[in-house]
Amino acid sequence: MKKMLSFATIFVFVVSMFSMLAPQVRAGVSTVLSGYDVLVTGEPGYYTDSTATRIGDLGASVYTADPSTLTSSMLAEYCVVWISLGGADNVDDAGKADIVKSYVYNSGGLILEQPNKVMTPQCLPYVFPIVDEWFYNPCTGTVLDPNHFLTQGLTIEDNEIPPTYDEVGTIGSEWTVLAIDGDGDPKLSVAHYGAGRIIVELGNTGTGSCVCGECMKDIMIERMVKWACIHAIPVHVDIKPGSWPNSVNTKSKGVLPIAICGTEEFDVMTIDPATVRLHSEDVSEGVAPLRWSWEDTATPYTADIGGGHALDGDGYLDLVLHFRTPEVASVLTLTDNLGETLPLMLRGNLLEEYNGAPIEGQDNVRILG
Repeated sequence: MKKMLSFATIFVFVVSMFSMLAPQVRAGVSTVLSGYDVLVTGEPGYYTDSTATRIGDLGASVYTADPSTLTSSMLAEYCVVWISLGGADNVDDAGKADIVKSYVYNSGGLILEQPNKVMTPQCLPYVFPIVDEWFYNPCTGTVLDPNHFLTQGLTIEDNEIPPTYDEVGTIGSEWTVLAIDGDGDPKLSVAHYGAGRIIVELGNTGTGSCVCGECMKDIMIERMVKWACIHAIPVHVDIKPGSWPNSVNTKSKGVLPIAICGTEEFDVMTIDPATVRLHSEDVSEGVAPLRWSWEDTATPYTADIGGGHALDGDGYLDLVLHFRTPEVASVLTLTDNLGETLPLMLRGNLLEEYNGAPIEGQDNVRILG
């Protein structure tokens, strides 16, 4: 005699199947990743779920999705996409590799965990071939860059840097390898692609199948999410500190001083001055500074947009950059705006040991000539 399924049983089954495909959010028990939205994808099941659990327990808003459901608009909602252990081929097989690469190029963050399969992941924009799976020397190795945000102060012996499970062939020159195992294979590698960032880590983030005593520690998960996620830090910019209005004569042969203001909350010593460029709204190309120095010359302006003041130092160290006025006028086509007031933007990055995060701020100038 055939046993008939009850309506309740069928209902539970349907709901369960739907929940596997729908994004899942989890409330954290820590706050170190509060404000970070992370999408975990890969092979549906244990590894994706356990990775999402660990990230969520650090305070991030975590969602899971089957690779087949990924769309460009979906990925754009998250600052990091994490492909869990063994999930690279699921993303590739679902035909979503180009979507993932486009997401990264347009300022997304990608973390690719151990592929666990002989393959060259197509979801990566640069060559990174896995030539043998579960071929590892996990508990030994060398940190190649102890000053990078991801590896600073961490050790391989304490399993703070993930153990290696896959053997890797010759990778592309675009990658920076931060740590290797005892056989010279990369444990942890990073790359920039367009406006985005990529991390490839060849260990196990989940809660099982771990070696060296335990799985990757929380500090590494926290740092990977923070490094991969591009959050532009707003900074106070003062063009021609100590004067107002800020007039720029396009015929000048001198230099234009611009200060990034230090505050109680923001230390300008964390900025990498070599990355700073001066931009205008209508020109994509930026102007590099001629020189820079650290001194107290400016006070942040916090009143109405478009206004300014003639205040000088406020007791906090500022980063003062000097730009060649003829180059600024030429590259930013300021002669097209004679007599107008327009904003100029400074964009750059923090030093790598401070996450290399982007910074951005602006001030107005009056164009003379």
